Amino acid sequence: MQSESANLPLPSALPLLDYEAQLYPFIAARTFATDDWIRDKSWRDTGPFILDTSYGVHPAVRIYYAPQILAWLKAERKGPIPDGAMVVKEMASPPTARYVEYQQTLEAKYPDDPAQVETEMLGFLRTIRGLNWTVMVKGSASSHGSWFFVSVGQSAAVDNIDAPFSPPSGQAGDVMCMRCHASAAEELIFSTLENIEGFPVEPLIFRADESWRDMDAFPPGPFNLPTVQRPGMGKGEAALIQDFSTTKPHLRTPMQRQRRHRRM
Repeated sequence: MQSESANLPLPSALPLLDYEAQLYPFIAARTFATDDWIRDKSWRDTGPFILDTSYGVHPAVRIYYAPQILAWLKAERKGPIPDGAMVVKEMASPPTARYVEYQQTLEAKYPDDPAQVETEMLGFLRTIRGLNWTVMVKGSASSHGSWFFVSVGQSAAVDNIDAPFSPPSGQAGDVMCMRCHASAAEELIFSTLENIEGFPVEPLIFRADESWRDMDAFPPGPFNLPTVQRPGMGKGEAALIQDFSTTKPHLRTPMQRQRRHRRM
């Protein structure tokens, strides 16, 4: 049986590695982005980003939805999602702010050439920010939860059993994913029209401070604030905690110094 979304077989129709060999190139080539799919309004965070530390469930995301998923959402999430429907979570290093601002920079540079904007944006994502994808494919025969979960890298490399062996990146009813998705109200997915292009209401927004403004290969300017202008003097959370608990005499607080003096 074929998937209605992408002319792909269903996860249960083939052995795992054979299915990966068909699905992975479709994802890594971003074929879904040129089909009749729809995507989120913009890149978005899945949690706060504070002191160079992400507290999101996932990295920065921009999700693409197959037509069947959109139809199900527009029908108020009633009934089952048809087999073969897919959700592709495009991901890159958080926070979202760096992608929103970089996109705006490209749009100002190429005001009449959206294709060039998209080309340079994708180049930025692929070479600097670690573009990758997690995917959900509906297949009622795949698992008790009816979903096949998979993580796909840019190489579209299929799993193998060479040493050292590691679990396949594609799994039916993947336990790690199900720990969260099992709490979804319907059909084990959290998708909502609020996040999707063309629909009203702003998506959920999380706080992101300016600690991300230390981008490699960028000259000084809006994307690269001097250390003194970034939160925590440019230090991440781990370094700040280390400083707070340090044993260096000149960095001890007055209270720490007083306690040490009493013990001597």
